[in-house]
Amino acid sequence: MKKLILSIAAIFVIGAAAFAQEKDYSTVDIGFTFPVTIQADNDYSDAYMSTKAFGIYAEYYEDFTPMFGITTHGFLYFAGHPDFYLNGDKVSTLNDITYPLGVSVNLMPTLNIPIGSIVELRFGAGIGFTYRAALYDIPGDQIQTSQWLFAIPVMAAVQLNFTDFIGLKAGCDVQFTFAGFEQIEDYDQTETIDAFTTTILPYVGVVFMF
Repeated sequence: MKKLILSIAAIFVIGAAAFAQEKDYSTVDIGFTFPVTIQADNDYSDAYMSTKAFGIYAEYYEDFTPMFGITTHGFLYFAGHPDFYLNGDKVSTLNDITYPLGVSVNLMPTLNIPIGSIVELRFGAGIGFTYRAALYDIPGDQIQTSQWLFAIPVMAAVQLNFTDFIGLKAGCDVQFTFAGFEQIEDYDQTETIDAFTTTILPYVGVVFMF
């Protein structure tokens, strides 16, 4: 794992040095994210929960060279009840669990590959986290919790530049959780989330270049 991380870092450094030029431009884009998919797998069985959501996203990209930069993504989305799956088949919708709100943030070194003057491909990996509010209905009461998921995100996107100032982008971030905690409100209790959670964040938005 250590060798893999060092190899990835070396690729980014070599790429930045090979294509180093003056700063080209930065971009800001805003748009929609749908369908967000949050899947929690149990390592000890073939059962998992999958939740669909929709929302908005914003991105800031700062380039250091024409082919290397840093990307910051922020997602705000609204979900509902998770579906329960067993052996790949949907068994039921868990109406006693609700995820009303989620926030995901990613920070990633990014490789930018221009194709002509119109198309740009971007690939990145870095560090991210997700916050989710969760509501559990129990007889005669409702428990509210806050979930904090720390993850390694990867990104792939394509950008179309219509002019020097505006364009269109479509892409997807995928977060692979390596640690998670759940704080139970009103009980002053914190628990570790054992389920491995994958958060898939596709998006389409308008790009502003400056």
